[in-house]
Amino acid sequence: MRPAQDRRFLARHVISPVDLEADVPNLVEGDSLAGSHHLDQNFLFRPAFGRSRYHTGVAGLHMVSASTWPGGGTGAGSGFLCAKVLAGG
Repeated sequence: MRPAQDRRFLARHVISPVDLEADVPNLVEGDSLAGSHHLDQNFLFRPAFGRSRYHTGVAGLHMVSASTWPGGGTGAGSGFLCAKVLAGG
Protein backbone atom coordinates (compact mmCIF):
# COMPACT_ATOMS: atom_id res chain seq x y z
CA MET A 1 0.00 0.00 0.00
CA ARG A 2 1.21 3.51 -0.81
CA PRO A 3 1.98 5.95 1.97
CA ALA A 4 -0.84 8.43 2.69
CA GLN A 5 1.08 11.37 1.23
CA ASP A 6 1.25 9.71 -2.23
CA ARG A 7 -2.56 9.61 -2.50
CA ARG A 8 -2.58 13.37 -3.17
CA PHE A 9 -1.21 12.81 -6.66
CA LEU A 10 -3.52 11.65 -9.44
CA ALA A 11 -0.80 11.08 -12.01
CA ARG A 12 2.83 11.68 -12.80
CA HIS A 13 4.40 12.67 -16.10
CA VAL A 14 8.18 12.71 -16.42
CA ILE A 15 9.81 14.71 -19.22
CA SER A 16 13.45 14.10 -20.01
CA PRO A 17 15.88 16.68 -21.45
CA VAL A 18 15.65 14.79 -24.75
CA ASP A 19 11.85 15.23 -24.73
CA LEU A 20 12.19 18.94 -24.02
CA GLU A 21 14.71 19.41 -26.81
CA ALA A 22 12.38 17.63 -29.25
CA ASP A 23 9.47 19.91 -28.27
CA VAL A 24 11.37 23.22 -28.02
CA PRO A 25 13.97 23.83 -30.76
CA ASN A 26 15.74 26.50 -28.67
CA LEU A 27 16.65 23.89 -26.06
CA VAL A 28 19.48 22.46 -28.15
CA GLU A 29 21.65 20.45 -25.79
CA GLY A 30 19.71 21.87 -22.84
CA ASP A 31 20.31 25.52 -23.71
CA SER A 32 17.31 27.45 -22.42
CA LEU A 33 18.74 30.79 -23.51
CA ALA A 34 18.75 30.15 -27.27
CA GLY A 35 22.42 30.14 -28.01
CA SER A 36 25.90 30.70 -26.78
CA HIS A 37 26.87 33.68 -24.68
CA HIS A 38 30.50 33.50 -25.77
CA LEU A 39 32.12 36.69 -27.04
CA ASP A 40 31.57 35.70 -30.69
CA GLN A 41 27.81 35.66 -30.00
CA ASN A 42 27.53 39.07 -28.38
CA PHE A 43 27.07 42.64 -29.54
CA LEU A 44 27.13 42.87 -33.35
CA PHE A 45 27.60 39.11 -33.75
CA ARG A 46 24.26 38.03 -32.24
CA PRO A 47 22.41 36.21 -33.78
CA ALA A 48 24.87 36.18 -36.71
CA PHE A 49 27.43 38.52 -38.22
CA GLY A 50 25.65 41.01 -40.46
CA ARG A 51 22.31 40.45 -38.76
CA SER A 52 22.75 42.57 -35.65
CA ARG A 53 20.47 45.43 -34.61
CA TYR A 54 17.44 43.20 -35.22
CA HIS A 55 17.56 43.31 -39.04
CA THR A 56 16.90 40.04 -40.91
CA GLY A 57 17.86 40.85 -44.48
CA VAL A 58 14.17 41.01 -45.46
CA ALA A 59 12.96 44.59 -45.85
CA GLY A 60 10.66 45.56 -42.98
CA LEU A 61 11.15 42.29 -41.08
CA HIS A 62 12.92 42.47 -37.73
CA MET A 63 13.68 39.77 -35.19
CA VAL A 64 13.54 39.88 -31.40
CA SER A 65 13.99 36.93 -29.07
CA ALA A 66 16.49 35.34 -26.75
CA SER A 67 18.56 34.82 -29.89
CA THR A 68 19.08 38.55 -30.33
CA TRP A 69 20.99 41.04 -28.21
CA PRO A 70 21.01 41.23 -25.19
CA GLY A 71 20.19 37.51 -25.11
CA GLY A 72 17.97 35.32 -22.99
CA GLY A 73 16.86 36.00 -19.46
CA THR A 74 16.54 39.75 -19.94
CA GLY A 75 12.75 40.01 -19.95
CA ALA A 76 11.68 42.17 -22.86
CA GLY A 77 15.18 43.57 -23.37
CA SER A 78 15.52 42.67 -27.04
CA GLY A 79 12.02 43.97 -27.88
CA PHE A 80 12.67 47.26 -26.10
CA LEU A 81 16.02 47.75 -27.83
CA CYS A 82 14.56 46.80 -31.24
CA ALA A 83 11.80 49.38 -30.74
CA LYS A 84 14.45 52.01 -30.01
CA VAL A 85 16.31 51.08 -33.23
CA LEU A 86 13.09 51.28 -35.26
CA ALA A 87 12.18 54.63 -33.65
CA GLY A 88 15.58 56.01 -34.65
CA GLY A 89 17.00 56.08 -31.15
